[in-house]
Amino acid sequence: MVAFYNSQLNESDPDTDPAKFSWTADLLRKARSGDALAYEPEQVFAGVFRPSCKHIVYFGRNFNERGVRQYPVYPVKNAVNVGIAASEKARNSLISCLMTDLLPNYSLLGGASQYLPR
Repeated sequence: MVAFYNSQLNESDPDTDPAKFSWTADLLRKARSGDALAYEPEQVFAGVFRPSCKHIVYFGRNFNERGVRQYPVYPVKNAVNVGIAASEKARNSLISCLMTDLLPNYSLLGGASQYLPR
């Protein structure tokens, strides 16, 4: 991921194939201006996507624009924290809750969910 990003530096038209890289407006701006980014192994976390799918997440600030509220909850790789994820109430459905000690995905419970850390 980082190597592909760095290979696109100073390109006026970077390769935007979503199978290779998920570009954001900020990352496109940085790449076009030649701003190289480095891989930070301490930013690799265990995360949870859907209630029972554990996965590895790269949670570095340079590649995650919308994690602002989660950085204080998970400040370092080995931080121990638990929280409750609550689903958004949808028409004709019940509210679901799940407690986890992993970095949660926004759509952990199938739709938008609120994460309440300890």
